[in-house]
Amino acid sequence: MAFGNLFGDIMESLKKEGFVPEIQEDSSFEPFTGRYVARITECYRKTGMSKAGNEPYDFVTMKLEVVEHKEGQKAVGRRLDKIYSYDDKGIKALMNDLFTAGINNCNSASDEEFAMFLSTLTDKLVNVSCWARAKSKKNADGTWEEIVPKEMKQWFKIVATLKLKGGDGAKVDNASVPF
Repeated sequence: MAFGNLFGDIMESLKKEGFVPEIQEDSSFEPFTGRYVARITECYRKTGMSKAGNEPYDFVTMKLEVVEHKEGQKAVGRRLDKIYSYDDKGIKALMNDLFTAGINNCNSASDEEFAMFLSTLTDKLVNVSCWARAKSKKNADGTWEEIVPKEMKQWFKIVATLKLKGGDGAKVDNASVPF
């Protein structure tokens, strides 16, 4: 059949099949902990104006997908997002993460060259160490207090070598990745 399916046609077909919408239950998709190899699925700069406060935003986002379980909870196929502000602090953090992962070929001198470089990161492999913790705030005395103890947040960092229990570290060699 050609690409002529219109929404009305699809809904009519579903009604004829006896389709009735079902309530979706929470699958308790919780944060996960462990050490993994992840593939960068995309990395790009995003700019715009926020809808809520009409404030400008400018950041680089890196999206990863866990492709290999090394230690901890099973999480192959799970996704992680990392946001870097587009300023000295954020770009420094991004460059440190890339250098840690063995990706140190950024010679960009302009926004356009940097955008091209970011696009070359797709399909690169990186080691990640993941953990979860409750949202918290730092008190005036320097101690941390959980503000929402039952609401956990996913955290991760890119690491050079995974420190696995009872064995040598696992290192991803990006020079050998055929992308």
